[in-house]
Amino acid sequence: CLPVITALAWWAAQKDSPPAKTWLADVAMPAAIVMAIAFVALGYYFWRVTGSPFTTPYQVNMRTYGLIYFPWEKATAGDGFIRSIYPDGPSAGWKTLALKHPLQLQTLKAGVIWLFYFGPLLTLPWLAWLLRLRRVSFHKALTTDIRLLFLICLATYFSCMLTIYTGQPHYVAPLVAVFYAITVLIMRDLYHMSSTASPGRFVARSVPLICAVLFMARMAAPLVGMTPEPTWVRTWCSQDEQNLRRAQILLQLKQTPGDHLVVVRYRPDHDFILDEWVYNEADIEGSKVIWARDMGVENTELLRYFSQRHAWLVEPDYNPPKLTPYVQ
Repeated sequence: CLPVITALAWWAAQKDSPPAKTWLADVAMPAAIVMAIAFVALGYYFWRVTGSPFTTPYQVNMRTYGLIYFPWEKATAGDGFIRSIYPDGPSAGWKTLALKHPLQLQTLKAGVIWLFYFGPLLTLPWLAWLLRLRRVSFHKALTTDIRLLFLICLATYFSCMLTIYTGQPHYVAPLVAVFYAITVLIMRDLYHMSSTASPGRFVARSVPLICAVLFMARMAAPLVGMTPEPTWVRTWCSQDEQNLRRAQILLQLKQTPGDHLVVVRYRPDHDFILDEWVYNEADIEGSKVIWARDMGVENTELLRYFSQRHAWLVEPDYNPPKLTPYVQ
């Protein structure tokens, strides 16, 4: 918001801008009303979920699991179970990477965003535009629209640079429209400022066409049995890894009469990040199937609390995973 507010304030201060009364009535007041409604709605949502209009659900999640955002924060170990897995806290490794290898971390962050939102195809117009800057003044190429969009990108991306995680593409989702608006403006410039047979005009014409062809090919791929393999590498056409084994067990239990409690027993070397089995619906006690981690002798209290449910033991590290009645 800050770059937009700054740009509006700059525009309002110009000599040829509308009178202050008109500007306030047509721009400032509507924007303030929309933002006020948004803040009130968010505050109400936070209050109903966390008990405070100023505490977000994500903050509760971070505190519960001992996570931190920034390298200057002190890492915590979280609750007892998390502490038993990560004695120094689950964020300790990321904090070390941020402090000792900041360039590597920033390269990984930029790579994640580039691969998902641009890739080789949408990088072509940018390269052609940068090469064109050798023959056109830099100030002339950076139009007012492009400068504003670049400012929004820089201000938003700077906040992402401060965190200790490489992140996921959705971390910069608010910039989607800005990314593609700049790309379209760049292709417009390539088209209008190039001769008929120039490479710049060819790139501006071919990239949208190739995008359309690739989109149609991706849509048709499942119809001919060519769906991309699931992967943790995020691209515009990739398919996420899915825990189908957990889904099969969940479906089996949902079709079994009664309510169920599933105790998940991992091996010590289990990958908790990429293969988590324990998560529940928002209304935990109203769910037909409740998932919980194996806590050894402390399971007694859990089983006592959910004594009306059928108790099961799942061992996901076997192939296939084992589902057996829980026996104390």
